[in-house]
Amino acid sequence: QDNLSSLMQKYATLDRKYKTENQELSEAYQRYTQLFMDLQEKFQHFQRTDAKRFLEIWMMHEREVKAKLLKCLQADKIIHEQMLGLLWFPPSEEELNRMFDYFREKEMSKVMAKMKLDNTKQE
Repeated sequence: QDNLSSLMQKYATLDRKYKTENQELSEAYQRYTQLFMDLQEKFQHFQRTDAKRFLEIWMMHEREVKAKLLKCLQADKIIHEQMLGLLWFPPSEEELNRMFDYFREKEMSKVMAKMKLDNTKQE
């Protein structure tokens, strides 16, 4: 009888100990899971703002390039007509816009692919 009661007491002590340990580990797991989710959310926020900023800077540079291209085209026209005495035909504005769109989309797709790659590395 004493042996049984001592075993029951040992069992109860170990059971309490492991239940407490299990509870502590579960709480730690939940806390770390929440921290990880918060970190993921912050990372995605920064990815979105970086992509937005990238596009804003790209568009600013694109406007500058278009202004410089216009000056080059004006110079090209003057050279053709006044110095060479040739007819000058301007490039198609539609074609130029398609080229700008193509390069913008190409760079943005690289940025988006990098974002997806970074997201898969996180998971």
